[in-house]
Amino acid sequence: MLVLYPFTRIASWFITRKADSSIKKIVGLFIRGPLFFAIVIIITRNNFDLISPSLTARAFFDAGTLAVFIGIWLSMGIVNIFREIFTLRFKKRELDSAVVLLRPAATAINIIIFFIGILVWLDNIGFSVTTVLTGLGIGGIALALATQKSIEDFIGAMTLYLSAPVKVGDFCRFDNKMGTVEEIGLRATKVRTLEDTVITIPNSDFSSTQIENLTKRKRFRFYLKLPLCIDTTPDQIRYMVLEFKRLLHAYQMVDEVPIRVAFIGIDKNAWAIEMHCF
Repeated sequence: MLVLYPFTRIASWFITRKADSSIKKIVGLFIRGPLFFAIVIIITRNNFDLISPSLTARAFFDAGTLAVFIGIWLSMGIVNIFREIFTLRFKKRELDSAVVLLRPAATAINIIIFFIGILVWLDNIGFSVTTVLTGLGIGGIALALATQKSIEDFIGAMTLYLSAPVKVGDFCRFDNKMGTVEEIGLRATKVRTLEDTVITIPNSDFSSTQIENLTKRKRFRFYLKLPLCIDTTPDQIRYMVLEFKRLLHAYQMVDEVPIRVAFIGIDKNAWAIEMHCF
């Protein structure tokens, strides 16, 4: 341990010297923590006979207690490193809402790793793991059936976070309703409507519906059918079409393309001019 300690410190500095501060910290802790002790355990185990261990110490090592503990620690450290990497990637892509999912996902993976490690250790010391797995399998099926809707909502939250059709603060239209997204949780999404009420929608339903994000539009469409008296002459109609085109082209807030002004014939018992622009 005395010999390895300075080498792990140097390796930690060399590997993380160009990394971001958050990555540097978590990778440094990984190298100086579980990786350091894993190397110590490997060296100790390969030279076990040189120290003439007692029967208790040999039984302790043969059961793989330290190896399982270090394996769990290493695996959890790798999961945390990947979580931090994906956090930085999501932030660079401006998917800040997706970062919320990384913590519960990493926690769930760490719990699975912990239980697998415990099962391996129980098998090493002589317990019947098959019986334990059978009980866990039956309990898992019952739990999955009981939490089916919650799992669907969590998957819906993942869809909303990763594909990001809307974000918190966006104004959207869905199911003939309109409102501003106030919160996208792990179970439901809250939307404040134009009537100043709050709708709570399960994520499984919200992610499967058609969502129109009005905040992301870059410009507003102007469309109008202008009715004219039935006795309007053709020359007057041509004059108005040209004048409306000139008016729209002269207005600074109207985009040059596309501007369309056209006579479309009779509409509801009147001549009509159609105007379209952004």
